[in-house]
Amino acid sequence: NAPFRAAFELLVETIRRGQAAGVFVEAEPLGVALATWAMAHGLAVLMIENSIIPNEVLAAATKEQLARACMHSLFSGVASRPAAASQAE
Repeated sequence: NAPFRAAFELLVETIRRGQAAGVFVEAEPLGVALATWAMAHGLAVLMIENSIIPNEVLAAATKEQLARACMHSLFSGVASRPAAASQAE
C-alpha cells in the first residue's frame, strides 16, 4: 500500500535525521520506526474499539493526552542523554 509505505519511510528518515542530530540514540532506525508505528496504531485501535483502556483513564485524560503520554514514554526510552546524567543513574 503506497501511502502507508511512504508514511513509514518518512518516519524512518525522520528517525535517521534525529539520530544524526543527536536527538535519538544510535539504534536500528527500522526497529525504532516499527516500535513507534506499532504504538501509534495500536493505541488508535484501542481507542477506536474502546478496548483495554480503563474508563477511569479515559475520564482523566483526553485521547490526545494519552497519545502524547505513550509517545513520550517511547521516546524517553530512545532519547539520548548527556553522559554525566546517564552515569549518575
